[in-house]
Amino acid sequence: QCTGAAAGGDPAGYHIYYKFDENTGTNVNDESANNLDCTFTNSPTWGPGKTGSAMVVAAGGTAHCAIPWGSGVNPYSTDLTIVAPVLIADGAESTSHFVFGPSHGTSQRFYICSYQGTWRIAYQAVACESTAASNLSVTSGWNHLILRTNGTTHVATLYLNSVAGSGGASVTLTS
Repeated sequence: QCTGAAAGGDPAGYHIYYKFDENTGTNVNDESANNLDCTFTNSPTWGPGKTGSAMVVAAGGTAHCAIPWGSGVNPYSTDLTIVAPVLIADGAESTSHFVFGPSHGTSQRFYICSYQGTWRIAYQAVACESTAASNLSVTSGWNHLILRTNGTTHVATLYLNSVAGSGGASVTLTS
């Protein structure tokens, strides 16, 4: 789910809303009125989720669902809240995980990833392994991740199980 300043006609409070209930294909429908569907990139698959179906990515891979930034979704100038429950297999806590966001590059792209057992935010052309470690440990089982961006202060903060992170879990965005 991604909340923020929504255009007219959106469900209350949602700018993007992905249910991940398609269970087939490579497109995840945006349930809001904005039609900002995300596209499976680098071959994720479908599998069982916390409820219903979910996107499955291999540990250590770069599979993800690419969200169409632009079109009113700008983490630098918009307040966003993105929720991503992530299931980590036993023994995979120290494996790199690429969780959410478009691939790193330019134009305000950022993503949630893990490296050496901590959750992090990577921003622009910085690879996950080049970011600072955070105080948010990757654990086996469900990791309830929340990414919040503040369009006024331009800070993105990652939360794990409702606890705000520090270090590599907080980054100041640049335009």
